[in-house]
Amino acid sequence: RSGTAEVDAVSSFFPLSVDNRSVRWLLKHLPAGITHRLVRRNLRCDPDPSGRLRVKLAETREEYEACFRLLHDVNVERGWINPRPSGLYMMVHHALPTTAVICATYDDEVIATMSLVRDNPFGFPLQYSFDLDSVRSQGRDIGEVCSMVVSPRFTQERVRVLLPLMRFVYEYATRYFDLRFL
Repeated sequence: RSGTAEVDAVSSFFPLSVDNRSVRWLLKHLPAGITHRLVRRNLRCDPDPSGRLRVKLAETREEYEACFRLLHDVNVERGWINPRPSGLYMMVHHALPTTAVICATYDDEVIATMSLVRDNPFGFPLQYSFDLDSVRSQGRDIGEVCSMVVSPRFTQERVRVLLPLMRFVYEYATRYFDLRFL
């Protein structure tokens, strides 16, 4: 079911007038490399689809708190964490200068957040589950994108919020930190 939702979201960006079944069939039967090129070439992502959406680094205490509150509320709703008295969720990595917290705002309300963690003495959050030695041995500068959530009020518009957010993170990571492996 989740794969269908993703294909439906992807097909809504195609400039061609085709139904979702045709797009799903095409994406399912083409080789992965061709599918990826086709999607990348035809994907239309307006970086500011409504004129009211803004993606930026969290800068103020209020923006950080709104990001961590949203992260808490969505993770509690999903059953991934227990509610906390503060109503905020953050990891030790969020307190490090090597982490950037990015937020998407709609009419000045934080509706999505994502964090970019660069290498640091604590490592990456992912390292608690996966061994990254093979990636590190390649000598590349690496980073981890984590803590990504979208407000439940924007579930129907999730892709239209996430694509500009991911684009911002990618450009920020590659331009300012020369990260090549996310």
